[in-house]
Amino acid sequence: MYKATLNKSIFGPNGESIPDDPRNAARQRYEAWLLEGNQPDPAETLDEKKARLFGEFDQKRQRMLQVTDYMDGRTYIFDPDPVIDAAKINEFGIWRQALRDLGNSLKTSGLKVADLETPAWPVVPDSVLPLLQSKRIL
Repeated sequence: MYKATLNKSIFGPNGESIPDDPRNAARQRYEAWLLEGNQPDPAETLDEKKARLFGEFDQKRQRMLQVTDYMDGRTYIFDPDPVIDAAKINEFGIWRQALRDLGNSLKTSGLKVADLETPAWPVVPDSVLPLLQSKRIL
């Protein structure tokens, strides 16, 4: 129901942060819950946090690659779309490769929490942006 954190903060049942303020209503409910003999779930270890964040990152990265697989630039080379020019094909290929490489670079950099919390996503080409937005990936 409640979850402790490494910095002694508490997260409530809905994931909200509960301040360490005895006047706060959520804190009062938490303190009453403790008096009933309950204990919060233990804090997430640093390794658990890294694994969770990398999983969330990789899921989004894989989804972006998955929904754009059919747009592989080679398709346009063999069956050109009049709207897609060579520069856009190149830009698209570079973006997909950067997306693939990002996962490897995060792994080899030692999975720093800050890098996982705000990964440096490659800039999405304008030709792909509407698709990713329509799939609610971005």
